[in-house]
This record gives sequence, structure tokens and C-alpha cells, in this order.
Amino acid sequence: MASIMLLGGTGAVSAVTAQPVQAISKHSWHWHEVKTTKDVKVYKLRYPLYKAPKFSFWLAKGSYVDVRYFGNNHYYEVRGDLGRGTHIVKGSSTRWFRNA
Repeated sequence: MASIMLLGGTGAVSAVTAQPVQAISKHSWHWHEVKTTKDVKVYKLRYPLYKAPKFSFWLAKGSYVDVRYFGNNHYYEVRGDLGRGTHIVKGSSTRWFRNA
């Protein structure tokens, strides 16, 4: 009787919903090309790192840049044609970009 219940129940849970995949894993240090979905503030890192980042410019919606996530500092490092220095976007939210 138990084997009949197990065989009958295996086919019942076969529905899978497709969800979009984000480009960034919270644990990924690899560069990923993304497209911004809204205007975001970009900051320039100052050294030594205990100094607060300084606002640099706004990155326009629709821009293509490479990003990677630094989880222990809660920011995304951004590279592209941004000028000299290390530029970041504060926070751990991924709402400001999507896969390129």
C-alpha cells in the first residue's frame, strides 16, 4: 500500500515555475556585465578604507558596466569608462541592474 502511495505521489509535484536569474551571486567576486535599470549614485573609494566613500557622480539608466559584489563591505565595485580610481555602488540590493 505504501509503494502505491509513493508511486502515485511522484508525478503530482512536477510543476516548475521559471524565474529570471540574476547575474550576481552574493558570493561571487567575478566581474559580470550588467545594464542599469535606474539612475544610481556612484562613489569613489578613499584610502585607507576606514574613510567614508565620497560621492562621485550619477550613473545613468541604461548604462552598461561591469560589476562584482563585495559582501563583507556591502557594496558593488563598478568598472567601465568611469575615470581613475575605484568606484562603487553602496548596498547589497540588486534592483538597480539586470543581466546585459
